[in-house]
Amino acid sequence: MPSHKRDRVLFVFAYPGDETKYAGGTIADMVANRVAVSVVTVTRGEGLPLVSGAPIDSTDGVQVASLRSNELHDALMVLGVTDHRYLGSSVARASGRNPRPYTSALNAIQNVDPMSRLLVDASVVEVAEDLKVVVEMMNPDAIVSYGSGELTHEQQIVREAVASVALSEKINLFGIWEGQDANDQVDVSKYLPKKIKAMEKFRSLWVVNEGKTWHSPVSGGDISSVETFNYIRPRRIHDDSNITTPRNAIFAFIAVLFAFAWGAVVGVVSTLAHNAVVRGIPIGIIAGIAAISTLVVGLRIVGGTRWFAGAASLGFMGALFWVIYLLPNSSIMANNVLGNIWNVIPLVVILLTLTFPSSDTLERLRIQRQAAKSLQQ
Repeated sequence: MPSHKRDRVLFVFAYPGDETKYAGGTIADMVANRVAVSVVTVTRGEGLPLVSGAPIDSTDGVQVASLRSNELHDALMVLGVTDHRYLGSSVARASGRNPRPYTSALNAIQNVDPMSRLLVDASVVEVAEDLKVVVEMMNPDAIVSYGSGELTHEQQIVREAVASVALSEKINLFGIWEGQDANDQVDVSKYLPKKIKAMEKFRSLWVVNEGKTWHSPVSGGDISSVETFNYIRPRRIHDDSNITTPRNAIFAFIAVLFAFAWGAVVGVVSTLAHNAVVRGIPIGIIAGIAAISTLVVGLRIVGGTRWFAGAASLGFMGALFWVIYLLPNSSIMANNVLGNIWNVIPLVVILLTLTFPSSDTLERLRIQRQAAKSLQQ
């Protein structure tokens, strides 16, 4: 996780309290290390049930929203966060839209702000566009939001919107991760007292038991000194847009030359041997197609960019041209079935490999489909 004083990290959650319960220790650690931390909360938690012994006993949404806004403010003060905003407010609303709060409706509530909109009725696109305003103002190095675990529908909307913004803006995205396979396990024991004190501010959400466990009307658990996160959308090291950065330019150039030479060798050997037939089996052309396919597809996957696969393809096609047209007295490419196949299939494999969408593009399409479904709901 980012920890340098020049880093800027944005935490985005659907309900007040999620930032403290899931990442309170990490937030306190970052603030202590002079990381610029901002927190965005989408709703006021009106729909979350009241714990027994809460300061109020009401299902009035306006009263609950006011109480939980105060609790969140107090908790963030304990953690040291001074930059907080609600999504949909004037500082977190897409241009051309009137500010209005998002309301949680997990449980029946009697009254809400008449200008508000239920989060479940909002599309992923609308939430993402509001969030993008915050991202453009803050220019964070990383965003932290939901990852694995059981999520409410409102939390899932937030997760999809955050993923969409992180993807389009090429920002590192960390998700709260429940399980032993988390990439980052942050030891927050030094800041555990602050986390516990911040959790105790949410008197309407849960009860903290002797600073060790907590329970609410719907869940509970231990207050752990370890918080876990996973990369969900990291900025790719070998992204096409970053391959020519000064630090990596020399290594990238060497790798491209190596890929070109490798492709040329495969092109020469496989072209010279493509006519080989053993007991009626055209092993030469089978091995050649397998070799070029493995080379370009492997480089596309492992390299994470089209540069290396493209260099190998260029080397292969250059070797193919040299063997067929420039090699003295060459008669390798006979006008037969095998020759015609070798003229076409490798080029088709190369074309498909280089034009196939990247994983980022596929992820963007998935998010767009999710957004389209949300718009239809």
